[in-house]
Amino acid sequence: MKNNTPMTPAGRVALAGATLLGLTAAAVAVAAPASAATPTNLVTGPLAGVAYYATLDAKYGTYSGAAELEAAVASGAAPIWTYPAADGVGPISSDGICLQGPAAGAEGLVTAAPCDASLPSQTWFGAYPGALAFKNATAKGPMLRISGDDLITNTSSGTVWEAGTKFAVPVVVAPTLTTPKPGSTITPDTVFNGTGPVGETVTITDTDGIIVGSAVIGADGTWSATLSPTPDNGPVYLVFESTGTDGTPKEFDRGPYTMIGSTDPTTPVDPEVPVDPELPVDPELPVDPEAPAEPETPVETAPLDPTAPEPGAPGSDARVSAPVADTTKGAAALAHTGSEIGQWGPAALVAALLLTSAGGVALFRTRRVR
Repeated sequence: MKNNTPMTPAGRVALAGATLLGLTAAAVAVAAPASAATPTNLVTGPLAGVAYYATLDAKYGTYSGAAELEAAVASGAAPIWTYPAADGVGPISSDGICLQGPAAGAEGLVTAAPCDASLPSQTWFGAYPGALAFKNATAKGPMLRISGDDLITNTSSGTVWEAGTKFAVPVVVAPTLTTPKPGSTITPDTVFNGTGPVGETVTITDTDGIIVGSAVIGADGTWSATLSPTPDNGPVYLVFESTGTDGTPKEFDRGPYTMIGSTDPTTPVDPEVPVDPELPVDPELPVDPEAPAEPETPVETAPLDPTAPEPGAPGSDARVSAPVADTTKGAAALAHTGSEIGQWGPAALVAALLLTSAGGVALFRTRRVR
């Protein structure tokens, strides 16, 4: 058997007894690896059988005993893979490289290729608990096995890869938001989609912490939800969280969106011009008929000049009062010629001095000039 030692990729871990250094009993949380099927029941560790391990060039190396396997992992000869355990499904991947079978359902050479979620030939099904084997493309596809120096798929028999699972730890597939991504324009009919661990609950909240959408991740590892209540038109900021069996929400995405077509759009209101439909249009305040009448202010009278001539003679004084509004009749017309208190109007037959104007009544001091 050939012992291939490729370049050591970053992030290698070593084995310490029965535990991978850096891969403790705590589950490893990663984003869902690329796969044509939704990944389930994935583990991370060396992909190894009783005396062999898969390498990054789709071949295999050999070891004898746990110490040699530990050394192979430490050197990078035995890569750390993410792969499905028994009853799981997903890619066999390491550092962006996936093991890829030939045409789906066919026997042939297995190659190492960049991971591509659209290729069923990169999907593997874990089978046979206690004697882990892998079937390619479908649950009834050909099995992964060693042949010469290579890895191949074969319909009649497969290689057992159980030894590596003793050092592997579960992979927790982090929930994801697939569409629409933050920054998108949405409508009340927009459906949000994503992936995540089966059975977890996804909630969508706004900036006030109000839940506007929720969904349970289905058996296929996917979820979908719409927003209800629908936010108003305009900017909307959404936060996406997933809650598992521990009851602790875990945020996995957030960002701004723009809502259009909402059935409850926001109507801008000019704050400087408040409109009260109950106020009368007439700006003059209505008069309360029950309010008491304002008392009239008494008109002050100024004493006559004792040296003035007798009334009726030229130069004599007299007083004339009239309503202010009635400026077209009699002596009250003199208000037009003396409009300010103490001001004499121009001389005619009678000159006028406006004495007071209060309580709606004007008082004039008149003087006959000829």
